[in-house]
Amino acid sequence: MPPAKPRKPVVKPAPVPAASAPQVPVVAAYEADKVRSETKLALARDQRNSMISADVGYYLDVLSGRLKQGADPGITVVRTNEGVRLDFNESLSLTQDEAQSAVDDCRRLMPLTKVLREYEQTLITLRATVQHLDSASRPAVERRIREYASCLTNAGISNKRVLILVAEDAATDPAAMHVQMRIEPVVRGSG
Repeated sequence: MPPAKPRKPVVKPAPVPAASAPQVPVVAAYEADKVRSETKLALARDQRNSMISADVGYYLDVLSGRLKQGADPGITVVRTNEGVRLDFNESLSLTQDEAQSAVDDCRRLMPLTKVLREYEQTLITLRATVQHLDSASRPAVERRIREYASCLTNAGISNKRVLILVAEDAATDPAAMHVQMRIEPVVRGSG
């Protein structure tokens, strides 16, 4: 038997670094409703990004069920009249190792991003709340919530479908941040 030929090494493409993805905008709390409405209107102009109103209830029921199946035990999925809300129940420390926290955050979001890639007719708003937001704390809060947005966009979710909202909430743990994801349908012909 002739000697076996050496195999060529398999070369895997390098992963796309998070910095190459377009940044998701951070929306001020006072203009959140206006920006969300404008974004939904812009998405609704394209039939691939929107649905007819008759499909909304079933679409959101199925989306909610799929998200519940894939959600980490620390994530609560709630179907609301306006869409689906995900509460990340653990408050996130703003002082822990950022590189490790980004990896952990993306790992928790991975099953959800697979579902959200399929449900393209939605707008996703990531909401970070802290007890006190000032010029000293804002950069850390925005950096941490951008990690969540990067997990979504690096998984193939269009940055046009994602908004970030940073706000104050007196009920939040003083040394932590609470994260919520709001998923709303994009309906053709709605304003």
